[in-house]
Amino acid sequence: MTTIAVKGGFAKNQKRAAVALAASGNIVAAVAGGLIKVITYSFQSRNDGMTIQLTDGNGGAALTHVWTFNTREGVIAPLAQPDTYHFAGSAGTALYGVITGAGTVDVDVSYWDDDSSKK
Repeated sequence: MTTIAVKGGFAKNQKRAAVALAASGNIVAAVAGGLIKVITYSFQSRNDGMTIQLTDGNGGAALTHVWTFNTREGVIAPLAQPDTYHFAGSAGTALYGVITGAGTVDVDVSYWDDDSSKK
Protein backbone atom coordinates (compact mmCIF):
# COMPACT_ATOMS: atom_id res chain seq x y z
CA MET A 1 0.00 0.00 0.00
CA THR A 2 1.03 3.56 -0.72
CA THR A 3 -0.39 6.54 1.14
CA ILE A 4 -1.66 9.37 -1.06
CA ALA A 5 -2.30 12.86 0.33
CA VAL A 6 -5.26 14.55 -1.35
CA LYS A 7 -7.25 17.76 -1.10
CA GLY A 8 -9.16 18.22 2.11
CA GLY A 9 -6.37 16.68 4.18
CA PHE A 10 -7.59 13.10 3.93
CA ALA A 11 -4.81 10.56 3.49
CA LYS A 12 -5.77 7.64 1.27
CA ASN A 13 -4.11 4.25 1.11
CA GLN A 14 -3.65 3.19 -2.49
CA LYS A 15 -4.44 -0.49 -2.84
CA ARG A 16 -4.05 -2.95 -5.69
CA ALA A 17 -5.89 -6.05 -6.86
CA ALA A 18 -4.43 -8.34 -9.51
CA VAL A 19 -6.68 -11.24 -10.49
CA ALA A 20 -7.05 -13.73 -13.31
CA LEU A 21 -10.74 -14.20 -14.13
CA ALA A 22 -11.87 -17.37 -15.91
CA ALA A 23 -15.47 -16.57 -14.93
CA SER A 24 -17.29 -13.45 -13.78
CA GLY A 25 -16.54 -12.46 -10.19
CA ASN A 26 -15.38 -9.93 -7.65
CA ILE A 27 -12.19 -8.04 -8.39
CA VAL A 28 -12.28 -6.00 -5.17
CA ALA A 29 -14.46 -7.11 -2.27
CA ALA A 30 -17.04 -4.70 -0.87
CA VAL A 31 -15.86 -2.34 1.86
CA ALA A 32 -18.48 -1.74 4.55
CA GLY A 33 -19.68 1.86 4.13
CA GLY A 34 -16.89 2.56 1.64
CA LEU A 35 -16.65 3.55 -2.00
CA ILE A 36 -14.12 1.80 -4.23
CA LYS A 37 -12.53 4.55 -6.34
CA VAL A 38 -10.48 3.19 -9.25
CA ILE A 39 -7.42 5.28 -10.13
CA THR A 40 -5.94 3.01 -12.82
CA TYR A 41 -6.74 -0.35 -14.38
CA SER A 42 -5.54 -2.75 -17.03
CA PHE A 43 -6.90 -5.83 -18.77
CA GLN A 44 -5.17 -8.45 -20.90
CA SER A 45 -6.71 -11.51 -22.51
CA ARG A 46 -5.02 -14.88 -22.57
CA ASN A 47 -7.45 -16.20 -25.21
CA ASP A 48 -9.30 -15.12 -28.36
CA GLY A 49 -12.85 -13.79 -28.17
CA MET A 50 -12.89 -12.65 -24.54
CA THR A 51 -14.91 -9.70 -23.19
CA ILE A 52 -14.80 -7.90 -19.86
CA GLN A 53 -16.81 -5.13 -18.26
CA LEU A 54 -16.46 -3.73 -14.75
CA THR A 55 -19.73 -3.24 -12.88
CA ASP A 56 -20.93 -1.88 -9.56
CA GLY A 57 -21.38 -5.27 -7.91
CA ASN A 58 -22.92 -8.36 -9.50
CA GLY A 59 -25.76 -7.15 -11.72
CA GLY A 60 -25.07 -3.49 -10.95
CA ALA A 61 -24.53 -0.49 -13.17
CA ALA A 62 -21.80 -0.58 -15.80
CA LEU A 63 -18.62 1.27 -14.76
CA THR A 64 -16.79 0.61 -18.05
CA HIS A 65 -17.96 -0.28 -21.50
CA VAL A 66 -17.55 -3.87 -22.73
CA TRP A 67 -13.98 -4.46 -23.86
CA THR A 68 -13.41 -7.20 -26.47
CA PHE A 69 -9.98 -8.81 -26.81
CA ASN A 70 -8.10 -11.57 -28.58
CA THR A 71 -5.01 -13.31 -27.22
CA ARG A 72 -2.43 -10.90 -25.75
CA GLU A 73 -4.62 -7.88 -26.45
CA GLY A 74 -5.41 -5.51 -23.64
CA VAL A 75 -5.82 -1.96 -22.43
CA ILE A 76 -4.19 0.24 -19.80
CA ALA A 77 -5.97 3.25 -18.31
CA PRO A 78 -3.51 5.97 -17.25
CA LEU A 79 -3.16 6.84 -13.59
CA ALA A 80 -5.71 9.43 -12.46
CA GLN A 81 -3.98 12.11 -10.44
CA PRO A 82 -5.15 12.18 -6.81
CA ASP A 83 -7.68 13.15 -5.75
CA THR A 84 -9.42 12.32 -9.03
CA TYR A 85 -10.36 8.81 -10.14
CA HIS A 86 -11.76 7.09 -13.22
CA PHE A 87 -14.93 5.82 -11.55
CA ALA A 88 -16.37 4.74 -8.20
CA GLY A 89 -18.90 2.16 -7.20
CA SER A 90 -21.69 2.55 -4.67
CA ALA A 91 -21.00 2.48 -0.95
CA GLY A 92 -20.59 -1.05 0.38
CA THR A 93 -20.54 -2.65 -3.11
CA ALA A 94 -17.83 -4.86 -4.65
CA LEU A 95 -16.03 -4.07 -7.90
CA TYR A 96 -17.21 -6.88 -10.17
CA GLY A 97 -15.87 -8.15 -13.50
CA VAL A 98 -18.30 -9.62 -16.04
CA ILE A 99 -16.50 -11.75 -18.59
CA THR A 100 -17.60 -13.87 -21.54
CA GLY A 101 -15.67 -16.32 -23.67
CA ALA A 102 -13.72 -19.49 -23.00
CA GLY A 103 -10.49 -18.46 -21.33
CA THR A 104 -8.98 -16.00 -18.89
CA VAL A 105 -8.67 -12.23 -18.60
CA ASP A 106 -5.97 -10.77 -16.35
CA VAL A 107 -7.15 -7.71 -14.44
CA ASP A 108 -5.03 -5.25 -12.48
CA VAL A 109 -6.75 -2.43 -10.57
CA SER A 110 -5.29 0.27 -8.33
CA TYR A 111 -7.83 2.00 -6.12
CA TRP A 112 -8.56 3.53 -2.78
CA ASP A 113 -11.56 2.89 -0.60
CA ASP A 114 -13.23 5.72 1.27
CA ASP A 115 -15.92 6.25 3.76
CA SER A 116 -18.74 7.43 1.50
CA SER A 117 -19.02 10.70 3.44
CA LYS A 118 -15.50 11.71 2.31
CA LYS A 119 -15.86 12.73 -1.32
